[in-house]
Amino acid sequence: MEKNEYKEFNISKKGLTLLNNIQKLRLNNFNLKEIYEKGMLQSTRNEYEKILTQNKQDILKKYNISQEKKCYNGIEVYEYSPEKIISNKICFHIHGGAFTLLSSNSSFIIPVQLSNLCKIKIISIEFGLAPEIKYSDMINNIEKVINKFLLNEYLSENIYLIGESSGGSLYISTNYNLLNKNILIGGIILLSPWLDLNCTFISSSIDDPILCKNNYLDFASSLVINDEKDKNLLPFNLNYNKKFPKILIQFGSRDKISILFLFYIFLLNFTPKFIPLSLYP
Repeated sequence: MEKNEYKEFNISKKGLTLLNNIQKLRLNNFNLKEIYEKGMLQSTRNEYEKILTQNKQDILKKYNISQEKKCYNGIEVYEYSPEKIISNKICFHIHGGAFTLLSSNSSFIIPVQLSNLCKIKIISIEFGLAPEIKYSDMINNIEKVINKFLLNEYLSENIYLIGESSGGSLYISTNYNLLNKNILIGGIILLSPWLDLNCTFISSSIDDPILCKNNYLDFASSLVINDEKDKNLLPFNLNYNKKFPKILIQFGSRDKISILFLFYIFLLNFTPKFIPLSLYP
């Protein structure tokens, strides 16, 4: 993906205004629920959807990738396929956005790029957003789609998961459920994953007024408040006693939530192998 292509996704003045208004509310101690009730969260979602998809068809055409909107077991997905599929594997994609923003429609850059490079079908799952649904519901929606393919077309070792940011957390929890059903998939790719929803290792020092511990906890609590079922599924709360699939994790050296995956790696007794990735912005 060439650098200038990302410039096509410049945030409009309206989008910036919406984001700035949300940031001001957060700095004045409004929590996510209050922002949601004011309707500002949905307004921001709608604006970002328009901004991020305005050049989508041009990019699909450039990379010769087809797109189909489908529904599996009641869950919407976007399927991205190259002109010729040469792999017997399939990859399921989950977007980021702190569990509250973006969609499988607007978060298409990674699926399109991966489909083009690997000549593989990528399915981006519309798993739902908080605070409308909870963490365990998101996992359930993801599993509904994956199970459709497990039961009909693909061997488990040919199934791969790729999650961005908060999507990384969802896929670790999904994988845990699959392992409990004795299903070992081929592998997991995590791009800047947010795994510590307990925010145990995030510093309380406010070096960034928006990306600080209180705001991380606010986003996380919107998913897990008073719900043991959700809490028990969070990556750092899982009890790992089974073989884990292969994992590739990408993170930035200044990425304060993803660098915590090192603690996570030690929990799994993994030895990390560091691979420089220049294409992921």
